[in-house]
Amino acid sequence: MIVAIGPLGAALSSMVLTVLMSWNFAPAVLGALAILELVALFFVMICTLGLDQAYVREYATARDRQALFAAAVTIPVVVGAAVALAFSFALPRLGVRILSEAGSAGIVLAGIYAFAALLIRMLSVTLRMSGSPVIFSTLQVAQRGATVVILAAVLLVSKDGGPKTAIACYVAGALVSVALHLAACRAEVRHAARHFVDTALFRSLLRYGFPVVFAAALYVLLSSADRLSLAFFGTSTELGRYAVALSIAGAVNIFTSIFSVIWAPMIYRNEELARDEKIIRPYLETVTCLTFISGGAVAAVAWFLPMIFPRDYAEVAFFVPACMALPLLYVLAEAFGIGIGVSRRMVFAAGASGISAAVALVVCGLLVPGYGARGASFGVLVGAYCFLILRTELGAVLWYRLPSRSMYLVAGLYFVGCIGSLFEGDRLGSFYPLCWIGFVLACGLMFHRRIAAGVTMLRLRLG
Repeated sequence: MIVAIGPLGAALSSMVLTVLMSWNFAPAVLGALAILELVALFFVMICTLGLDQAYVREYATARDRQALFAAAVTIPVVVGAAVALAFSFALPRLGVRILSEAGSAGIVLAGIYAFAALLIRMLSVTLRMSGSPVIFSTLQVAQRGATVVILAAVLLVSKDGGPKTAIACYVAGALVSVALHLAACRAEVRHAARHFVDTALFRSLLRYGFPVVFAAALYVLLSSADRLSLAFFGTSTELGRYAVALSIAGAVNIFTSIFSVIWAPMIYRNEELARDEKIIRPYLETVTCLTFISGGAVAAVAWFLPMIFPRDYAEVAFFVPACMALPLLYVLAEAFGIGIGVSRRMVFAAGASGISAAVALVVCGLLVPGYGARGASFGVLVGAYCFLILRTELGAVLWYRLPSRSMYLVAGLYFVGCIGSLFEGDRLGSFYPLCWIGFVLACGLMFHRRIAAGVTMLRLRLG
């Protein structure tokens, strides 16, 4: 339960921030912020050199965990600082249309934001593995929570709704989060500052982690194909509205974050037990059930969004199910494709991400000029399902086949629901949430034994 506090708080604060932004800033400004987040995401994926994932993989067996921290964190921070500095000077010359509207100061702030995101990523991985669930969960709320407070304070004294003001508030919130993470990891940071990096350990981490960079960058390309296509072929206003749907869809990160904390470390520590189908099947059924029930529930609730957002965002609800597809299917792909990580054949992870990203970009490129945000959302939806299928089947080849028939069945139903929401949702009226409630009930019926077992276990623990 403690693990859920952070993702839940982060989702709630993100929701408050999105509502606050939508009422006080034009959709074009939200579009600029979407690009800012995208730049930071690519920056983090590249500058970590995959060492964050290598740190997670080696933490349980490391003899000197402070040396492991120094080897995993020091070089990415140095590389990130250099890249952020170059980024701040080079971006105005690259003519990135949406961010350039914020002026040179906005570009520099974007570089600072990207570097802060890198620090938060590396330090949060340390907290996640060090067995401090309360601190880790609390700090997950820090960035968005601080941004909400800062933005509210700025809006009380100023009515400037420009992109520079919005970016400055985001940067301030990120810096508050960095300060809190540094305080929480002060022992590890002091050790890293006083000792040289163990080069042999660094090379060992890099051998595992560097191939992960390509897989991670390709996955980010897959997840950002919709925003990239809208940035190049659409308008900043349309991108801003779509960004609101993505923010609402981020509610499912409550589940995905909990999964990432629990699932992979458990499998890596118990590979032999995971081969026993009697043991692994309940976990897989639970993941599948919770994934789609949470997705269907958020999709049903999303129909009420026009009550809290301005009229400009009336169609946002119909994009939410498709926007949730990739983070939801990522959870399933990690669960059913865990064989890729266990076998350490990360080149196959990169291949799955690359093929899926290519599919998403092609579909988005073909549909965005004619269908706008609907075409972008559909493109990433198709790419997400390619990603799920490829990861699942490659994991089966490299390790062994996990029971996946029921997962594929429910995933197919969700795909149909997403398409219906995108292209027919506005015609359904009040039947729209009922359709998604029906989907949730169908999932509950299919996995009723697993739900009953979970309820029984919960009662025993509470009793």
